[in-house]
Amino acid sequence: MFVKLHYSGLAISYGGTGGGRRSVSPTPSKKNDSRINRQKRAVHDAVEWMRLNAKYRPLIFCVTCPIQSDWTLQNDNLSKFCKNLRSNYEVQNYVWVREYTGGGRPHYHFVADCPFFDAPRLSRYWCSLFDDSAEVEHLRANSIRLGTKPPDRKFFVTSSKMARYLTKYMGKSLGTNESNSRTGKKIRTFGMSEEVAAKSAPVVYQVNYVESKTVYTNVFGKVNGTSYKPGQSVELISDIKREFVLTDESKSQLHSAYGQIPPKFESFDDREFSWICPNPLHHVYYGIPKKRQ
Repeated sequence: MFVKLHYSGLAISYGGTGGGRRSVSPTPSKKNDSRINRQKRAVHDAVEWMRLNAKYRPLIFCVTCPIQSDWTLQNDNLSKFCKNLRSNYEVQNYVWVREYTGGGRPHYHFVADCPFFDAPRLSRYWCSLFDDSAEVEHLRANSIRLGTKPPDRKFFVTSSKMARYLTKYMGKSLGTNESNSRTGKKIRTFGMSEEVAAKSAPVVYQVNYVESKTVYTNVFGKVNGTSYKPGQSVELISDIKREFVLTDESKSQLHSAYGQIPPKFESFDDREFSWICPNPLHHVYYGIPKKRQ
């Protein structure tokens, strides 16, 4: 049995059930490990890491492609755009999620660790990567919007709840011909800076069961099918506790990302979490920490 701890606070147990009366007669329930759910958790973890570790406040902005173009050109230009953000706009880290509009034009929702910037100036640079013709002249200064949509406009990720902001765009319609050839399911596209990807990755604990034994004296009668005479002693299991140990892979991952194992990951205490929705087929959700509820 293993427990995967996400930076956003969610902990998921793999290979076990929730215990207690709920697991006596398990009923099949929906699979929780779908590709889109894993990707949403990765994006949520990344934004939450930036919220807690950002040099600036994580800024929200949206970047729209000025013309119809194929996704190969979009990917190349997005790489140039992100490089420009790091070089000229003090962007420390970022996460983006791509969404296609009803008209088929992609735009990118960003959360970036950076100060406020000159959006029209950056918009002109972005548009120049696609086309220098007059066709996009009216879009040059308006392809980047700071903050969320009006009227309830927000510019920064300021809470754990807001850290889920980008995940809502991951289930929306995407481009045509972008599907998994085997399953036919559409591919959700997102990206993040290397530091965010390394430091927000979930860690895995192996669950060991530790037995505590107690010696009982003057036992009389049957215990676990064995008969005892008056005055005899017997050693019985009095308690079984779960012990959570970081896997070697997670230790290596943390050393690579941080140079050491941060104290917050050295141990895991499931008593700080609430059990949510046990799924006997796949996972048990420990849920969010009680202090965040």
